[in-house]
Amino acid sequence: MFEYRAVWSVTGGGTGYSVFHVREAGLSSVAAEAQIFVDDLRAGLVTLGGDLPNDVTISFESEVKEIDVPTKALVGVHAVTPPASITGVQTGVYSAPSGAKVDLITGSIVGGRRLKGRTYIVPLISTSYADNGQISSGARGRLNTAFEAFRDQPGAYSLAVWSRTHNVLADVLTCAASTRAAVLRSRRD
Repeated sequence: MFEYRAVWSVTGGGTGYSVFHVREAGLSSVAAEAQIFVDDLRAGLVTLGGDLPNDVTISFESEVKEIDVPTKALVGVHAVTPPASITGVQTGVYSAPSGAKVDLITGSIVGGRRLKGRTYIVPLISTSYADNGQISSGARGRLNTAFEAFRDQPGAYSLAVWSRTHNVLADVLTCAASTRAAVLRSRRD
């Protein structure tokens, strides 16, 4: 399994991380597979720039970790060429600690519950919210499209959720942006 972090920076707000896991496809070149994963992740996230304030930058690390799921051991670190950073394009008002939550839903049942991952897209520009304070249907549609496109990339990997507690890696079946706004108490929520 590969593990990779996108690094979020907000002017005056610190740094946060979005961690992604994928199941490797077993290509003959692990390094090439890692680079494909990183490039596809950037291609999916760049579509979110229209919902992000221009104070937000998403940058990408220069290495992908390879983890052996049965043992939870780090078995490799693969150098990748980090893709270009993504900068939000919107000016205007936004709430620094609030944004959207995207659930990454699997078909696996672990500990009596469906295994889900989640990632946060914080902050969002004020026009990404509906009049009632929830995430607008347009913004949810863009989030779902971005994550589904990343999940559906043909090729070297499959987007997955890893439960460290139960040591289960499960492929993501669907992605669903919540209607309710998410508030981060820290950049590491």
